[in-house]
Amino acid sequence: NPVTSMVNIDYFVSVPNATVTISIYDMLGQLIVTSEKVSAEAGDYTFTYNFSDQAANGSLTKGMYFCIVNVNGNAKSRNFVVAK
Repeated sequence: NPVTSMVNIDYFVSVPNATVTISIYDMLGQLIVTSEKVSAEAGDYTFTYNFSDQAANGSLTKGMYFCIVNVNGNAKSRNFVVAK
């Protein structure tokens, strides 16, 4: 599903005391944002990123973006589409 100004990224942590970092990249591989490293217990989580700042200054373009969810060094990639 395309997003316009906000994206919710659901992920699961399977071990206690996991270190989690989430990064969002554009199609050119340029880093848009990286979350702070957080310690998480086992369970389901949602990371929400609001693109409002990028949209306001014109740096947000429609297209494909990639999200990397890194849990204890195990990275999984997801993609989403931004539609203005």
